[in-house]
Amino acid sequence: MDLRLAHISMQHSDTAAQQRSDAHRIFNRALGMHYAWITGTEANSFAVARIFSEEAIKAGFRFVRGGDCWIAVPLSRIAGRWRREWTKVIDGQAGKFPDRGVLRASWDDKTHGDTTVLASHYQTKRTSAKRPQDNIAISVEIGKQGKIHGDGRRLCFYGGDQNITDRTGDTFKGKPFTSCWDELEKWPNTGHDNIDVIASYDYDHRVTAKSAQALTDKDFHLHSDHFLIEATYAVAPLNPKHKAAKT
Repeated sequence: MDLRLAHISMQHSDTAAQQRSDAHRIFNRALGMHYAWITGTEANSFAVARIFSEEAIKAGFRFVRGGDCWIAVPLSRIAGRWRREWTKVIDGQAGKFPDRGVLRASWDDKTHGDTTVLASHYQTKRTSAKRPQDNIAISVEIGKQGKIHGDGRRLCFYGGDQNITDRTGDTFKGKPFTSCWDELEKWPNTGHDNIDVIASYDYDHRVTAKSAQALTDKDFHLHSDHFLIEATYAVAPLNPKHKAAKT
């Protein structure tokens, strides 16, 4: 069975009206394209997060936020055991950058069982040049959570603004996640070169990237300075003999 996923890195400097317009268009597309979930960034303030949350709820999604990251999952997919967690890795600095970390949503999916989605927002290239340890620390936490929540029969995916060009560098810094771009060997511009990714945990062997695209403003206009990205993954049926995840 296929999963269609999406990620959008928003623009915190847009007006409330622009944020509302983008959120409305994104969740309308999410309904029409039957997204299994969508990840996003730059919900920097309560007011902006509320806009995204309201549009998500209108479209029938469950919405969670941590730092400036957010995850939205259709209520129709959630069979039970919903869990969410925000793990702060870097303390924000006023006027420079918000708290950085990893947001997690986990649930019993009606078609794929125990599923986890992670989202994060790495430091910008300018900030990471001064603080190179920050992005390393974020990648370590992503790898740690992948190992926990992708174990056994569980599935674990990721969506984020890496602020590192995926075409030329390993944005996960050796941790066991592979972007849809690397798996498909195509690296489109996602607004600021190839820095936005959707990825899967390497040890989820029944998961395969089938297709992915970045929708430019000609394809799908947004006020955000990033493009909406979409990926489709094939998920093979669970082998009943496969070892169950540790609990």
